[in-house]
Amino acid sequence: MIITEQIINADEIRILSSLIGSTWVDISGEWLTDENLSWESIRIETSRQAIELSFALEVINIAGENDDYPCLHIRESVERSSKAEKTGQIFYHSRGQAIEQIWVLRETLTSVRLGEKFFENTADVSVAFYCGDTWMSFTRAAHFSDVINIQRTKSKNEIEIPDVLDEWEADLSNQFELSQEWICVGTI
Repeated sequence: MIITEQIINADEIRILSSLIGSTWVDISGEWLTDENLSWESIRIETSRQAIELSFALEVINIAGENDDYPCLHIRESVERSSKAEKTGQIFYHSRGQAIEQIWVLRETLTSVRLGEKFFENTADVSVAFYCGDTWMSFTRAAHFSDVINIQRTKSKNEIEIPDVLDEWEADLSNQFELSQEWICVGTI
């Protein structure tokens, strides 16, 4: 059986958890198309520090052959993109609100061929910040896409997660199973 992971590491979890208790400032990025969508990466500014959240495409062998898959990464960000500043790609939703909770959604996709497990892929697919009365989430748009859907909702349960099972072709001999788990990175 092929087992693969696209999950954030301990350093990335530390960076995320360090934002707990800080104040939300803005989001920005060179590849923001509007306040709801970005290609590959986005910059999140808080009163404590700024981070870059990205779903960079990486070559991984998940289903028996190499292909491009988006992998979540969290890095510290030193400065805002000059292109984002020039084009006005800065959005201030939830500005001034304390970051009270941070969660990561982890999905496990399992392929079962002829009754036996063929592959299992575990991937972090969304990061959600609870700020005051709003959830700000950054979710991979699809299993094979580096597009980031940006959502603002009143509850974590309202965050729309793309159905990964729609992207894999099941038949009588090849079935797919999906499990999802929200993991708390930090809370006040």
